[in-house]
Amino acid sequence: MAILRWREMTVKNILVAEPSGRYGDGWMIRVDDGILRVHFCDSQAHGVEWQIFEGQIDCIRYYGILQ
Repeated sequence: MAILRWREMTVKNILVAEPSGRYGDGWMIRVDDGILRVHFCDSQAHGVEWQIFEGQIDCIRYYGILQ
């Protein structure tokens, strides 16, 4: 069990994953200074370039538990 604590300007790289056997593919979810960023990479579709989507977070003081 991991505990996430979201606070302004402190949480980065919340979740990162790369599928097994798929070098260069993966995704990452980050919070940087109140901005949520989602990064995707598909080596067959985009090469090694990351596709980045972002949006503002209003409730940054959320406390959650991952199980």
